[in-house]
Amino acid sequence: MRRGWTGLALALVAPLFLAHPVRAAEESPAGLYRAQAGPDAASHLLIGEDGRFGFELIAGALDLHAQGSWQREGDGRISLTTLPRPRAPELAVGGMTRRESEPLTVRVTLPGGRGVQGVDFRIGLETGETIEAYTQRDGWRNDPADRRRPLWIELEEPIHDIRLDRTAVPAGENDLHFILTPHDVGVMDFDRSPAEFDGERLTVHSPRGSMTFRRVERRPEVAQPEADEEAGTGAEAEPSPGDGRRIR
Repeated sequence: MRRGWTGLALALVAPLFLAHPVRAAEESPAGLYRAQAGPDAASHLLIGEDGRFGFELIAGALDLHAQGSWQREGDGRISLTTLPRPRAPELAVGGMTRRESEPLTVRVTLPGGRGVQGVDFRIGLETGETIEAYTQRDGWRNDPADRRRPLWIELEEPIHDIRLDRTAVPAGENDLHFILTPHDVGVMDFDRSPAEFDGERLTVHSPRGSMTFRRVERRPEVAQPEADEEAGTGAEAEPSPGDGRRIR
């Protein structure tokens, strides 16, 4: 008889200890989530019951978005994958030439030729000194009186973290041209990125760091993207100044 009462007591008490972890692990994470990272930053994440997600982040001059699929990984964890897979933007050498009687010049353009402003660069000189500056739409020109020879250059577009590692400058070349190809700039590349769900909060580990979202609404579906995934992302089109990509 004592064994029967003990078994009954355990049966009644056990759910009190197990209820929270089981609920957090089994409950659907579907819903609308919001993260507030500061006065100039806000982010939303929509997890759909249909296995799709939508993401948006606005932080100062940076606008990021993504949509794709999510799947359960067990133990209250899910993963996010951006679809279609985005192509990362690229900075590459467009050409280095010599222009007689001209100062050292640095230009960054889009593939169509339009100038890009706000690209930081660092030039190493033969004297061991460096020049640090940034581009305007019409490029950057050094002081004509400065005859120090450049040995190498590094470039970085700081908003989207687009870089060109240290690149040698051939002797005598003073007109340095670089091309920034946007591809899918502004699309966050979730590549089976992990996230932990505790029943109300979702902590996502993205390429730009971790962010915790709190569920503010339960919503079962995510709107399908307007463009067909097989039709591509329009990556070759140059962004216009007002399209939110911030490369201008």
